[in-house]
Amino acid sequence: MWIVDEVYQQNKVCDYLKSLSSMVILCF
Repeated sequence: MWIVDEVYQQNKVCDYLKSLSSMVILCF
């Protein structure tokens, strides 16, 4: 189950970075 939590955390970080810089590349 921890893998799902890790992915969830990464998605939150990705959304945070996108909202800050709008750099979608950071999410790939």
